Parts: sequence; structure tokens; C-alpha cells
Amino acid sequence: MDMDFSLEDVVRFANDIVIITEAFPLDEPGPKIVYVNKAFTRLTGYTREEVLGKSLRILQEPESDSDKKAKIRAALEKREPVRTTIVNYSKSGKAYWLDINIIPLKNKRGEVTHFAAIERDLTEIKQAEKEIKAKNQELLELNDTKNRFLGIASHDLRNPLYLIRSFCEILKDEGVGGINAKQKELLEKIYSSSNYMRSLVDNLLDISKIESGKIELEMKAQDFNCLVKTQCELNQLLANKKIYSCTYD
Repeated sequence: MDMDFSLEDVVRFANDIVIITEAFPLDEPGPKIVYVNKAFTRLTGYTREEVLGKSLRILQEPESDSDKKAKIRAALEKREPVRTTIVNYSKSGKAYWLDINIIPLKNKRGEVTHFAAIERDLTEIKQAEKEIKAKNQELLELNDTKNRFLGIASHDLRNPLYLIRSFCEILKDEGVGGINAKQKELLEKIYSSSNYMRSLVDNLLDISKIESGKIELEMKAQDFNCLVKTQCELNQLLANKKIYSCTYD
């Protein structure tokens, strides 16, 4: 197939880094770099002239991932392709993440004489993953705080309601003296309201339903007239209290 363009130009101006090294020696000083494209110089800060004839080890530091380096070396010894992620360091010492794909290059006799490394910068992706991990940890801590709060609220809200109901029962049963019909009616309303409030608190503090998203409305038939009458009576008592208070202020 006839082509009016140079494949070298495609490699030279590619966004991914392309590096070609000799296949040996694998021991110090390491295989020499014979080619780098423009993406390499942009990311690393090294010029082409600074790295040709040098080993890729100038991009690594002693604390670089030894397991990843061992994996790469094992593949190179077998003259096999290998792909992994690794951290390298620019000329200024800045760390960057790479997805690195190394392939052997053979001569006409089928002998591996060089390796080509095609590398993609993953630094932004790794940074985003780190931020997501930090946010997830923050959410876990907030969820733990929420659970502790609900545990405290469960105790602090239920106890007063329990006392209100218990005292109402004692008063209704005339355990501390007689009461008239009107007082008993008011106690019944207090007792009923406290039961309603306890039901609301139980629903609000049902952590398992909140977290599973399975809070469901329980539909029941109600006597609407009775409900309105009860609320009107309660509000009438409050209104009378305000009128009485305004009269004697």
C-alpha cells in the first residue's frame, strides 16, 4: 500500500509516549534509549538529547515499586510483551503515573534487538481516584456520625415519651388521687398524642429502612371527621390558653 505520509511523523506527534530502547543489557547500566517522541519530552521535561544513550532508570527512584519493576524485568528476560502501571519521575522530580505497554521488536532474523514502550499518562486519573477514595472515606465517617447521632436521638427522644405515657396512665388510673371527667379526657388526648409521636420517632429512627430506601407509607382507613374534631379540640384548648393569658397580661 502506497502512503504519502511518514509513519515516523505519526509516532513523533502522538499524544502517547513512545520510547525505543535496546534489548540489552538488562543489568546495569541498563538498555540504552535510542528514540523518544515529543510526548516524552513534554511529560518528563528531558530533551531528546539528554536521554538518548541513557537508561530509562533515570526516570525511576529507589522507592519506585519493586514488584512492578520485577514484573517488567521478568518479561524482558523472556523477550515477551508486558503491560502494567508504574510511577516515574520527571526531570524536576515530579511523580507521574503511566500505563506502560512494552513490546519486543525483532530484526529480519527473528531476533529481539529492541523494545518499544508505549506509555499513557494516568496522573489525572489516579488523582481523581485518590480524591474519590478520600470522599468515600469522608462519607463513611459522616455515615458513622449519623448512626451515632440516631442512636443518641433514639434514646433521648423515646425516654421522655415513655415517661409521658407512663404518667398519663398513672393519672388516668387515679393512682395519685381522683380526677374529673374533663381532666381524664385531656389525659386521653395527651396519651394518644404521645403514642402518635412515638410512632413518628420509630419511623424516623429506623436506620435499616432509611439506608435501604425501603420506607413505605402504610395506608389505613381513618375517620376524617374524628381526626378534624380532635385537632380542633386541641387547638381550641391552646387558643383558650392564649386568650386567658392576654386577658390577664
